[in-house]
Amino acid sequence: MVTIKVSFDDVSKNSAKPVECKCREVPMTGVDCGDEVAEWLTKVIGKANLRLVYSGPGLKKRDVLERAKNVTLAKSGNLVAYPDYTPYHLATDDSLADLNNKAQHPVAMDNFRANIIVKATDPFEEDYWREVRIGEATFQNVRLTTRCKLTQIDPKNGEPDNVTKDPINTLRKYRRFKKLGDSPCFGINLTINQTGPIKVGDEVFATRHALRACCES
Repeated sequence: MVTIKVSFDDVSKNSAKPVECKCREVPMTGVDCGDEVAEWLTKVIGKANLRLVYSGPGLKKRDVLERAKNVTLAKSGNLVAYPDYTPYHLATDDSLADLNNKAQHPVAMDNFRANIIVKATDPFEEDYWREVRIGEATFQNVRLTTRCKLTQIDPKNGEPDNVTKDPINTLRKYRRFKKLGDSPCFGINLTINQTGPIKVGDEVFATRHALRACCES
């Protein structure tokens, strides 16, 4: 597959001309990333009239509490653009290994689209983390990440697993929590407390709570 790169610095130059878009039916704005990217998306996905938009500095954001008022430890003022809940999603290798030991069809971490992947000591110990420090940045665990059918799609070929329906089928057997509804959980949603650079190989420090984030009272 031919790859394409987008310079957000170049795209941000068009921030004075934002376009209207929607995320989960919530009106938002973004900067169009251009025709070249649009043509690439059309070719790869096979659908016409696709555009990539970027939410840069100064564009409309929404408070994370707008979508999770009853099941979040987030504080008002944590802003996000297009993600379902928060801009940071952490998962651990140990939790994935535990899932795959139980699953009929093992999956890769890419199925979960986490942007921070950590080597922990016990499966799902991240459920109980409250504040997480990586490098110079600190994060707040605000909720467990509820999972949908998108995790059944192989990111390498776009094909869903309609036979075993893993990982959802296996997660539903032991990773559902009443307060979060029927959707099973894998990973945690983080908001930022202190910005700073992080890199591969950084040590991870976390404060631990006796109860799972947003699942137990």
